[in-house]
Amino acid sequence: MTRSLKFSHKILLAASLVVIAAFTLFTLYNDYLQRHATASQLKQGLGETSEGTAGNIQSWLSGRILLVESIAETLATAPD
Repeated sequence: MTRSLKFSHKILLAASLVVIAAFTLFTLYNDYLQRHATASQLKQGLGETSEGTAGNIQSWLSGRILLVESIAETLATAPD
């Protein structure tokens, strides 16, 4: 088939294949970058959320500990 094409058509075909290959590689590279950026942002967001949740749980537990200590002091000083 390529023997029946004119030289200018062969050049055009080769240039088209090069452009298609370049766009394909560019698309794959962008896909890689987007996946990496998305994974990084997701990891960072989950880390911040877990730190916030851990802080809230710590505050809640501290409040409960203070409440139990207060009740224990009240019961220790209360007459039977």
